[in-house]
Amino acid sequence: MAYSEVNLIGLTHGPEMHEAFILVFEVKETQRIVPIFVEKEGFEMVEAALQSENYAPVRLMHLLARRLMLVPQRMRMLKPVEGGTSALVNYSRGEEEISLCVPICEAVVWALHCGVPMVISNDYIRAFSRMSSDTHAVKVPVEGMPTKLLQEALASAVEAENFELASRLRDELNQR
Repeated sequence: MAYSEVNLIGLTHGPEMHEAFILVFEVKETQRIVPIFVEKEGFEMVEAALQSENYAPVRLMHLLARRLMLVPQRMRMLKPVEGGTSALVNYSRGEEEISLCVPICEAVVWALHCGVPMVISNDYIRAFSRMSSDTHAVKVPVEGMPTKLLQEALASAVEAENFELASRLRDELNQR
């Protein structure tokens, strides 16, 4: 599977949809934008790491890895499952590679703390980085939306009488 390196370029919070907390990544090679929905607590954890270099949530994991002589390598984002995104933090010990699956925000803070690359599969990038005709907007696939946010978006779509969108959102909720 082919991967591309990404940079975390920002965080945003939905002004209308109060449960919309998003990490914004940019693919280094193509400058495509990849938005990732996260929980509020994770959003705040990443925000604290960026603003004040507060890496406390991952220090214990990093300390234990060092004691086991594990060398941090990279973070690989996984495709969202029911709107929740995880990542693998990869370590090496000699020729062996060891991966731990952790929530995406912990993985991002870990990568920032360790100074290792963050990567996303090219398939994931194609699926989750749809650009809008507005150059400052990104269309986010409903598959990447947390259930709570989907429910809020469904209520808004029905209220706005956007029944096509409401149908797509309802279908996604029913699949979960």
